[in-house]
Amino acid sequence: MRIVMSQNIYPKTYENVRALFIYFFPKAKNSEVDEVALFYYDNRELALNEIEFFAEQTAASEGFFRNE
Repeated sequence: MRIVMSQNIYPKTYENVRALFIYFFPKAKNSEVDEVALFYYDNRELALNEIEFFAEQTAASEGFFRNE
């Protein structure tokens, strides 16, 4: 299976990484979003579009992980 990533049209800043997690996890506490966003922002190996892909896939599967 080949995954096609979108182009990075926004710079990888802490604010943009945080905005991704707020968008995909609107019910999460701000402190949790801040912690996760900082972790992924500091991880220089991942581009913003890769972080977006992981967040999107995790959010889509969240019910599975919570037994919903």
